[in-house]
Amino acid sequence: MSIVSVIDPPEQRTYARGETIRATLRVRWREQFDAVVMEFHKLHSPFGGRFGNRIELRSRGKKQIIVEPSPCIEVDLEGRIPDWVNPGTYVCRHVRCSVPGGGWVILFEDVHQVTLRIRSPVLPPPPRGKEGAEFLGFEFRK
Repeated sequence: MSIVSVIDPPEQRTYARGETIRATLRVRWREQFDAVVMEFHKLHSPFGGRFGNRIELRSRGKKQIIVEPSPCIEVDLEGRIPDWVNPGTYVCRHVRCSVPGGGWVILFEDVHQVTLRIRSPVLPPPPRGKEGAEFLGFEFRK
């Protein structure tokens, strides 16, 4: 099995909950495959990909690119950022392919060069008082 992946410079994007991510994955692999899933886990999470700490991009199409001397396969990926996902940095944990008659195969693990950030939801404006007062802040003291 021969796999080649080059990512330079590292790729990082910022998204909000509910947004759709569209991306293209380029791989070189001699085997046939039907589908691809690229799974992102929240960085430094003790829960791995559980409890709102996982985002998946799934293949929508693929095509063979014949450019000598390095032919490759381009896979169009798409995924929606779930409304329940936690904000933070997510790193590509797996790139898995479904192979005919063989189930799912992990092609790449821990691709730290590909990350995405989920920003915190925009907070509503501070409350307005009934008498026109403006809420400026609050803090606990020791």
